[in-house]
Amino acid sequence: VLRRLVALREAGLRSPLPFAPYSGWELFRAGDLRKGLEAAAKKWHGGDFGWAESSGEALRLALRGRDPFRDEALQVAFIDLAMDIYLAVVKGEFYTGTDPAALHALADALDVEEAE
Repeated sequence: VLRRLVALREAGLRSPLPFAPYSGWELFRAGDLRKGLEAAAKKWHGGDFGWAESSGEALRLALRGRDPFRDEALQVAFIDLAMDIYLAVVKGEFYTGTDPAALHALADALDVEEAE
């Protein structure tokens, strides 16, 4: 697990990773992909009276303005990174990866526009 975290760190030093700590934590702690994506999208986009993690200069620069909740490939990478990092740190476990087909099935049920 430690090797995996070190490898992620090395990859992040070479190029920006689509990871946001607060949104990623919301995704992880929900314990359910659908609920996690809803909570993460809310943290990412913020609300009328809430801070939007996506508004941070570092994330906007690193992700070049792309939104991991509107770009399917970026969303899979975001989920994989968040789960990889938090499963390793919190439980000392590996994440086996996100199934894009399962994510597609959730896409119809999850309306990101409502999360904003």
